Amino acid sequence: MQRLGTVTVKLFDRLSQATDPRSERLVSSPLSISGQVRSSAEPSRRGRRLASSDLQPTGLIRLWAAALLDAVLGFLVWALGATGLLRAWGFPGSPLEIPGAALPRLIILAAVLHVVYHVTCIGGFGQTLGKRAMGIAVVRWNGSPTGYGRAFLRSIGGLFALLTLGLANLGVLVARERRGFGDWLAETRVIRVPVR
Repeated sequence: MQRLGTVTVKLFDRLSQATDPRSERLVSSPLSISGQVRSSAEPSRRGRRLASSDLQPTGLIRLWAAALLDAVLGFLVWALGATGLLRAWGFPGSPLEIPGAALPRLIILAAVLHVVYHVTCIGGFGQTLGKRAMGIAVVRWNGSPTGYGRAFLRSIGGLFALLTLGLANLGVLVARERRGFGDWLAETRVIRVPVR
């Protein structure tokens, strides 16, 4: 019952976000996620535009470490899903011994998992699990939350960068903002999460 109450508060919190006309920031309901009352003067960190001083670009090491963590997690989920699909289709063995007939299906599975994971995490929370572990987040160019549409565009840009063997993401190496092709496409950027 406690879990149902938490989910209801989360849903209510998300639905009741409104724009504060005095500050042009998004604020949430007076209830926090845990159900504790917080001051109405204290804006929620989720759903508001960050100040320009909070928009510090991340470093390459953090960016690549987050990508590596997400890739390892993605591979493990794909391997479990591919094993289940191979068994359901009647192929013996592991996904590392992929029969030629199943390869296109498993590539599509990997692409779908990539898009769903990134759109859900970045669109909903601004961070994937790897980015959260490294203390970085994805925001729109002006510092506001990314949203699901821009997260989808960013994910498609990531798939394109993968197809070009990373050449589309050379901007990460040369641009001060460390923006890859998906970031340029979705008008987003990766920042260090401000510590408060």
